[in-house]
Amino acid sequence: MRVLLSIVAVLMLVTSADAQPYGPPTYSVGDTWTRKTTGDVREVKVVRVGDGGIWFTGGRRDCPTCLSFLDNNLTLIKLTDTAGRDVDVTKMFFVPIGADWRFFDFPLEINKTWRISAQGYVGGSPEKYEVDCKVISYEDVKTPAGIFKAFRVRRDWTLKPRLGRTSEVRWVDESWFAPDVKNVVKFVSTGRNAEEWELMSYSVK
Repeated sequence: MRVLLSIVAVLMLVTSADAQPYGPPTYSVGDTWTRKTTGDVREVKVVRVGDGGIWFTGGRRDCPTCLSFLDNNLTLIKLTDTAGRDVDVTKMFFVPIGADWRFFDFPLEINKTWRISAQGYVGGSPEKYEVDCKVISYEDVKTPAGIFKAFRVRRDWTLKPRLGRTSEVRWVDESWFAPDVKNVVKFVSTGRNAEEWELMSYSVK
């Protein structure tokens, strides 16, 4: 019994050590991730680093050629076309853009919580959202690119009522952020129009 308790204690210490707070990640130009969705395969790539954030290409179903500028907390701040012109996000299906849309709150650590309260546009109509976020665990996650240790982040969404809709709409999504990959490696959601995906391959410096 004493031996068993000792083994359990050691395993608990190892797990605790593995789950040290992480982030924000540091990116380099050329870092690349390939994602497999239900419908296709997409490449996301870092094309510029600086000015308080990172420029990425790819990954967006609604604008495959767009450039996305994310701050160091990986919050989408700006979306442009290839010529550098701002994209009108009100004409897209849904783009959570702006400082209020903090999907990650670094450093990530188990049991950390935060809330998003922000406006987004769906088909040109403004909508009010509340999203309760929590780092659930630090666990193994299997993807086509391999098995990774990752922070599992759960988000409970609430779409608030507005004119023409009297009740709230709720759904849940989960992201697995792997420090070794410097990015999300798997995304699932109960949302009606959400696109789930997994990491196929990656190359980071």
